[in-house]
Amino acid sequence: QRLNMTKTRSAHPEIYRFINYRVLHPKGYLYPANITVTNGIISHIQPITTKSTDDEHAETTELNTNDNTNNDTTTTIKIKNGSHRHILSPGFIDVQFNGAYGVDFSSPSLSPHQIRHVTRRVLKHGVTSFCPTVITSPPSTYRHVLPLLSSRERRDDEARLAGVHLEGPFICPAKKGCHPAHCLRDFKDVTAAEEVYGSLEGVKIVTLAP
Repeated sequence: QRLNMTKTRSAHPEIYRFINYRVLHPKGYLYPANITVTNGIISHIQPITTKSTDDEHAETTELNTNDNTNNDTTTTIKIKNGSHRHILSPGFIDVQFNGAYGVDFSSPSLSPHQIRHVTRRVLKHGVTSFCPTVITSPPSTYRHVLPLLSSRERRDDEARLAGVHLEGPFICPAKKGCHPAHCLRDFKDVTAAEEVYGSLEGVKIVTLAP
C-alpha cells in the first residue's frame, strides 16, 4: 500500500507513525522498528525486539497541545499498525519502463484503459513512480501515445507517471538492437526532434545515441 507524503512546513504538522514494520538496515538486513514520519521526513526510528501477529489495520489518534497563545492546536497523528511480515520502504522508481502485463507503451493502439491497467498493477509490487518509455517509432505513433502518457491525472490506487522517456529514433544503426531500422533518424538539431515527436510536453528523458 502506498501513502502519499510530501515535505511540507505547516503550523499543523502531518505525522505518521508506523508500528511494528520491518525496515532495511544500512548493512543490508531487515529488522523490526517503529518509524515516525513528520511532514514527509523520517524523524525517528525506534528498533523493537518483540513481534506482533496482529492483522494490519489503521487508526487515527488526535493529540491536543497548547501553543501558549490561548489557542488550542490540534495535531493529528496517523498510526499504521503492521506486523513483522510487512516491509516499510520508499517506493521504487523505474526510469526505463517500456510496458508490462501485455501493454506496450510504443503501441500505435495504446489506450487510456491499458495505461491504467499497468499503473494499478505495478503499485502492488512497490513501484510508485515510473517513466513510460517509448522506443523508436514512426512519427504517427509518437503523436498518438505522447498525449496519453503526458496528460493523465493520477489516482490514489495507481503509480505515478513521472514523465515520458523517449528512447530513439536517433540511434546509431550499428547499435540499434531491437529498434526498427526503417524508423531510425539522424539527429541534427532540436528541430529534427520536434519534427519526429511533435510536442515534447510531458517528456522528461530523451536517449540519443547517434
